[in-house]
Amino acid sequence: MAMDGLSMKASRIKVSFPEDSCLSFAVLEGISGEISATSLFMGKIKGESMNVAKAVVALRPGFTKFAVPQTGRELPFVFRRYTAPRLEVGYAHQKEEFTLERNDGPFFLTAEAYIRTSGAGAEPEYVLDLSQQKLKIKGWPLMSMDAGSLILNGNGIRQLTFSGFLDKGRLLNKPAELSTFMITGNFLLGTDFRHPAWTLTGRNFELLSLVGNDFSSFLKVQMGEQEVDEKHELKVDFGLPVAAEQKRPSVKGYSGSVVKATMLRLPVFRLLAAMTAQNSEIRLPYSSPVFTSGSFLLESDGTDRSVSLTEISLFEQGFLGVTGVLNSNGTELVGDLVFKIPSYMVNGVRIPSGATQEGRDIVLSVKISGSPSSPQDSSGPMLQEVEPRAERPGMQAAPSRGMVHPAPSTPSPSRITVDGFM
Repeated sequence: MAMDGLSMKASRIKVSFPEDSCLSFAVLEGISGEISATSLFMGKIKGESMNVAKAVVALRPGFTKFAVPQTGRELPFVFRRYTAPRLEVGYAHQKEEFTLERNDGPFFLTAEAYIRTSGAGAEPEYVLDLSQQKLKIKGWPLMSMDAGSLILNGNGIRQLTFSGFLDKGRLLNKPAELSTFMITGNFLLGTDFRHPAWTLTGRNFELLSLVGNDFSSFLKVQMGEQEVDEKHELKVDFGLPVAAEQKRPSVKGYSGSVVKATMLRLPVFRLLAAMTAQNSEIRLPYSSPVFTSGSFLLESDGTDRSVSLTEISLFEQGFLGVTGVLNSNGTELVGDLVFKIPSYMVNGVRIPSGATQEGRDIVLSVKISGSPSSPQDSSGPMLQEVEPRAERPGMQAAPSRGMVHPAPSTPSPSRITVDGFM
């Protein structure tokens, strides 16, 4: 470090921390600042501002507690403001120093940082205003942030707020393609990093981006309406994936309003297609329905061994509805789904004995099994029962098993108009 009159300069300073700290080391490069004249007499470097060309904070791999060394000593330098055009926070490697390009740790952050001290006394607070940020959390898409703030004190992170959008590698001039988000939370010293201390809210998210491939082979969901309404936003609490077996953060929360959901490769849709086939009044592609509204609760431990969707409630064009639960442990899939379809949509000769009637709806309950890559359900016997009937010529709709089916020629007026669709 060189001091020339009331200015100071240093090319590089590295601070290493003991093994009982979640910090591994910190490196400051290109340091400069204007200092007070009293620094020459008090043995402490004081000034208004310090500028750092690059600052790197490396966390210790495998350390799950938020713990930093408590020396009981004051810092040898005190400034009111700090600026760092390049701030990098991530996990150090075992045999080499942290480099952003090779980082595969639980997360890394880059930003332009402006730091100011707030408060007085022995425990000042440090307020970090961040811009030009990139946040990569293991297992999640890259997050680009247009604003961020962080308040640190002697007890830990008192407040954190990040806002921005998911970088999907698409053109940014297409607003419909962006997933806006906000991350908030606080984190006290001594807390386990796996604790769900952070809250993610957002719109236009995909289920795949949060919980991985557990359901992606047969269930694709886009969550959170694009309208600015908190009631419709995705909202999940999450913990950082610091454990070696975690492939992504653990999450638990509410999907918000579903924008688009498709269920693929479930045999029950063959049954629904057969039940509605040859209906001269109404024809809908139930072999591949698209659900445009609804919601569910989601939970995942981030290991691909425990992912669940509960309180599922999805609706397709106001006609077909599905409720129930789905659970996956990565290799096996289990669940119960209940499908409801208006009775006037169904061909009367194609109603299986396993179906029931609730009011004006035909109800099908199926159990889900198999694996995420090859889902199965219990609709097979009902499909075998329906398909032979369809091959019998001249059969007409006839009420059976106590069900009453409205004639196809006189559908319920309240059921045939959905936003002018019919």
